[in-house]
Amino acid sequence: MKKPTALAIAGLAVLAVVAWLLWPSSSDGATSLHAAGARNTVNLQVNEPKAGLNAFDLEVTDPFGHPVEGLEVTLEPVMAQMGHALEPVPAQERVPGRYHAAEALLPMSGQWEITVRLRADSGTEELVFPLLVGN
Repeated sequence: MKKPTALAIAGLAVLAVVAWLLWPSSSDGATSLHAAGARNTVNLQVNEPKAGLNAFDLEVTDPFGHPVEGLEVTLEPVMAQMGHALEPVPAQERVPGRYHAAEALLPMSGQWEITVRLRADSGTEELVFPLLVGN
């Protein structure tokens, strides 16, 4: 019976490592999230997500890893459990493929969904990021 127990423990250890690797990264309170759509990949970062004003930084790349510039980018915060859907917050392009949204108000702590809408001449793409907001 030792072999099945050892295999179960090894399986749980592998599962724990995979979960740790896929969990949103955090350093010094920053949360980094990643999502890929059909045309774009977005890395979203917010420093210490909290109730109140937050600033978001986004890096947008194409499937080959090249920066995507000239997009109209907006963030739409939604807290489904409380029925909150806030006005979209525009993000300004700072350098090719890097966008910044300042003054995004998240009025309360809890689980939020941040929908990033990317508009280009070729169409619109939306990517949704789960974000846990503290006090």
